[in-house]
Amino acid sequence: MNAIDEKMLIRRIVVGIDASPHSLLALDSVAQLAARLHVELVGVFVEDINLLRTVEFPFAREVNRLSGAVQPIDRTGIDRQLKFQARQAQQALEKVARECQVACSFRVVRGGVSQELIAAAEQEDLVTLGRVGWSSEQRLGSTAQAIMARGRCMTLLHNSQTISQLGLTILFDGSVESEKALLVGVQISAGRDVTVMVLAIQENDFREKQKQAEVILGGAHKVVQFQSISDWSELKWVSGQDIVIVPVAQSGEVLEHLDRLDCSILLVR
Repeated sequence: MNAIDEKMLIRRIVVGIDASPHSLLALDSVAQLAARLHVELVGVFVEDINLLRTVEFPFAREVNRLSGAVQPIDRTGIDRQLKFQARQAQQALEKVARECQVACSFRVVRGGVSQELIAAAEQEDLVTLGRVGWSSEQRLGSTAQAIMARGRCMTLLHNSQTISQLGLTILFDGSVESEKALLVGVQISAGRDVTVMVLAIQENDFREKQKQAEVILGGAHKVVQFQSISDWSELKWVSGQDIVIVPVAQSGEVLEHLDRLDCSILLVR
């Protein structure tokens, strides 16, 4: 299996934009990635149907941020706010697309946030969204959790750092998904150093999986370092790398240690 030169594994990058500070800050990094891969950047703004349903309840109230007064929620005001946020998101997308010279498109949809982002992406796409949303806490947001669990395509959970500057780490366990992770890593690496962390209990297991990975790479990437790890808790070593590529079978283990990592996570299915 070596399709690096024959097939682009990523066709489009779908980015969920919610006008939160984390989402807007990460747009530049995602656009740089799209420019490197020569793929289209698709921005999706979701008008959250659950929010709109909530304001229909007669007991729904909001707190005025200036006065602190509790008042009924104005549905017209909510619609106006959503339109304003969508304009902000579109303008931010078009700005970074111009600067990075990539094609882009933008759409506004109404529904559940995670469901709509999953529906917007096809198998060859890469869905990107922030690890957190409006909250500044360093925990995985609910939308990210849902897409990680139910999405069909590759998913990039990005932090606010620049994706294009540092190294790349690929987790390899010998599975078909980890073979694909190797190819994706080569596609996005642009010649940067790549570290392949091999999950292996014994030295013989490590050597066999290293040979398997070398066959998959087929000499397509010259700057590769192999490291053996026996448990994903050792991922603390990669803190500071900008992207860690994870095969889906290992995603649960990796997410347990996510709070200790400051990197972006790319889940490969």
